[in-house]
Amino acid sequence: MVHAPTTLTAWKEENVHHWSPAMREVINTEYPRLCEQSKLYFEMFDKVVEEIASYYHEDPMVKMVLAKMVGRKQVTDMDLCGVMPAGLLALIWIEYIKRIDEKECYDLFQDTLLDMSQTCVQGDSHRLFTILVALDRGGK
Repeated sequence: MVHAPTTLTAWKEENVHHWSPAMREVINTEYPRLCEQSKLYFEMFDKVVEEIASYYHEDPMVKMVLAKMVGRKQVTDMDLCGVMPAGLLALIWIEYIKRIDEKECYDLFQDTLLDMSQTCVQGDSHRLFTILVALDRGGK
């Protein structure tokens, strides 16, 4: 029987806080500038929130998640090396979702937003980081 590497199974734990150590390792090795990038993209967060709401036709569930993120947009996630979830959202939307511009990608992003629902900051940042890694690795 073959077992998946620990980092993969760690990301499947129900409690997102269990994902943090494995995710920090990936950030440090593959995305060492992510904290800095999230702060740069934070400047575009408000515009991105408007674009996302518009793209998903003002879907009330998407708007609820976006409103939650707007309410705590200044927050950083120290569990993920100081990444700003608001900046991470903007980075993913601009650099991956819009650039890839395929229905399946927009659907995946919407599913991620809906999964974020009323989660904590780590619930937001960890889910967003997961989609960033998936889209980034899928494009290589």
